[in-house]
Amino acid sequence: MKSVIFKKVIYFSLLQVLIFSLTSETFRVRKVHSVQINQDYKITNVSVGMNDALSISFPEDMTFIVGLELNIKIPEIITNYRDSVVYSLYENIIPAPTQKIIDYEGNRISVNTVPAKLSQTVYIPISNKFSIKESPYAIVIQKTPAIKNNCVFFRFQIAMKGVPESLALSNFDISIKPVLSDEGYFNLKIQEPPLKKETYTVYVDDKLVDFNKMPILLKTGEHHLSITSEAYRNETRTFRIEQIKTTNLD
Repeated sequence: MKSVIFKKVIYFSLLQVLIFSLTSETFRVRKVHSVQINQDYKITNVSVGMNDALSISFPEDMTFIVGLELNIKIPEIITNYRDSVVYSLYENIIPAPTQKIIDYEGNRISVNTVPAKLSQTVYIPISNKFSIKESPYAIVIQKTPAIKNNCVFFRFQIAMKGVPESLALSNFDISIKPVLSDEGYFNLKIQEPPLKKETYTVYVDDKLVDFNKMPILLKTGEHHLSITSEAYRNETRTFRIEQIKTTNLD
């Protein structure tokens, strides 16, 4: 009976959160942990406490970043207090998150309870190119957050009263890495005879390419280049594109 009542309380609390998230809310966190995704796209590790927030900032060039993968190690004590902690994703956070500020305003676009297991993978899509599907081992946030101040804002909250102090003082160890698109750049340089400038047409995989807009993004794998002209000999090449790298062809 107590279990049924507890589940109803948690359900009602989450329902209130979801309804309230339709509008901007103000809230206070205990601490903000700031993480920077660099252009080398390496994994970043951070330890986040209960009622803390995680601010993840992006590099200036986000061409290849389509989402974020958060691998969360869950404190063992949470398995004894099912649905006691929730995590939320926000957008349009103001002011810009820093470690010196604990009061914020923003729109909560997703909320989930921390599961009663020792780890959880959470994916945050930030581009329509994101294609990873939800599975029994991973949660995919269903809404793409608006990127403001070049960051996303992820928050943990204790959702029930009466939890032991050991739970309130425990931490989540989180590894963060960007989800990258399956693409790379192709950069073509064409040498023309110095005294004879004639027109030519460039095709990649039988599609017309504007040579003046190099480099171009292509899917990884093998591609076919064709340069045709009425004045020059036609040239054909096969080349490969590697993920997040630039393939140069002269």
